[in-house]
Amino acid sequence: MKIKSFLTYEGIRWPSDHGLWTKKGVDWLGGLNSSPVDSYLRIIRVLGEEIRVLSNELEGLAEDN
Repeated sequence: MKIKSFLTYEGIRWPSDHGLWTKKGVDWLGGLNSSPVDSYLRIIRVLGEEIRVLSNELEGLAEDN
């Protein structure tokens, strides 16, 4: 993943007590105030929303069948 690669390259160790993709992990990433990380997080949020929309549409189609 790009974020882990970036953190490794920059020598930043992420917390081991929780995953990066938990709420605590995403909050921690946001607190880094890193432009590349913030950019990746914005992309992930947009894609996550698209996935939710498509999942809801698929559920609706499945109910109709």
